[in-house]
Parts: sequence; C-alpha cells; structure tokens
Amino acid sequence: MANVEALYDKPGATHYYSLSRGDVVNFLEAYAKEKGLQPKSALEIGCSGGGTGVLIKERLGVEYYAGLELMAPAVEEAKGRLDWVKQGNIEEMIAQGRMGELPDRKYDLLLYLDVLEHLYNPWKVLEETSKLLNPGGLVIGSIPNAGNLYVLWKIMRDHFEYEEEGLLDRTHIRWFTAHTIKKMLAPQFNLQKMGTNHDTWKTMNWQQKIFYLGTLGQWKRLFIRQYLFVGEKRAD
Repeated sequence: MANVEALYDKPGATHYYSLSRGDVVNFLEAYAKEKGLQPKSALEIGCSGGGTGVLIKERLGVEYYAGLELMAPAVEEAKGRLDWVKQGNIEEMIAQGRMGELPDRKYDLLLYLDVLEHLYNPWKVLEETSKLLNPGGLVIGSIPNAGNLYVLWKIMRDHFEYEEEGLLDRTHIRWFTAHTIKKMLAPQFNLQKMGTNHDTWKTMNWQQKIFYLGTLGQWKRLFIRQYLFVGEKRAD
C-alpha cells in the first residue's frame, strides 16, 4: 500500500482532495429529475475528501453516503462529511475476499469519478461492485477521453509522455474512448446517458474551431476531454 500511496502523492494533493465535482452532480441531478428518481443511498469508490458526497446529499436528498478512499489524508477529511468512510484499495479488497468490510447494505448509486482509469482491472471491479446495487441502481462515472486531440497529437509527435495531471496523468493505467466505455459497462449495466463535463466549443482555440466547422462537427469527439455517464444495473 505504501508504494501505491507514494504514486498518488502529488503536489497540491490536499487541495485536490477538497474539490467537489459539481459537474458530475449537475449531470446526475438532471438525470434524476428527468426520470423522477429519488436515490436514498450511495457508495463512492475513490470518495476523496467527501466534497462531492456532501453536494449529492444536499441536492438529491441522499440519506446515507459511504465512501472508500485510498489516501489517508483524504479519508480523514471525508470522515467529517460522510456517513461512513474507510481507507482501502478496492482491487485488493476484491482479490483478498474482503468486500465484507463494506457496510452490509445495498445502494441506489455507485460512483466512480476519475477512478476506473486508475485500476488494473476496472471490468472486474464493476462486475463485483454492481452486486452492491439495488435493482435498477445506477453507476455514475467520469473518465478522460483517450481519443482527445491533445493525446493523439502527442502520439503523432512521438511524445507520449506522462504528466502530473490531466489526460496523461502518470497514475492512469487504462485508457478509454466513448466506445470502450460503453463496452466496459455493457455486461452489468445499460447505458442510460453519456455527456461531457464542459462546453466543447468554448474550450476550442480558433484553429480548432475552423477544423470543427470544416468537418461539420463530425470529429467533435477529438475535443472532448472527459466523458460523464449514467448506467442502470441490468436485471439479474
């Protein structure tokens, strides 16, 4: 565990742990209102300092929010915000048969916010943790787009080098596009909604806008930095 923690010990980590994913909460809240859903319980794998959980409890009326987090400083911060928090590595818990350490209950929401790309086997993790959801429960996630123009440009220039954060974060182990996100979810979940966390047009420079218009928007995915998604648990 110590070596893994060292890998994730980034400059400015304390600030990172305190962030709240308002973009994800907006995305989830809009979906819940559209479908008339009132989730009451949630489990977030990689809950950081619990800021996102606080927003979800306030805005969606979630009564019980549990979190599993790898980094000890974030765990201590989250303990003052969420209903249950534990330090742990979800892949190790699955491999070692320790899933019983999680609260003995089912959830309406399962959240993976910028987490799945950091796992060695996210397919297995989704398979096992989907069992913790109530019938019709939802998985909510955010994943960087490996098909972003920035990444492709780096590859074309033979400069595929890891960075401290962002699309080429040095802690990313797996890489996904919209297509492979859908494939990963398919065995356990029906994809209900997929979006992005920003206005693509506003983030383009003038050269990118010319390219976008010249191709009639057919290559919009090249400018997407991150996908957000909601999947509904398939019936057993």
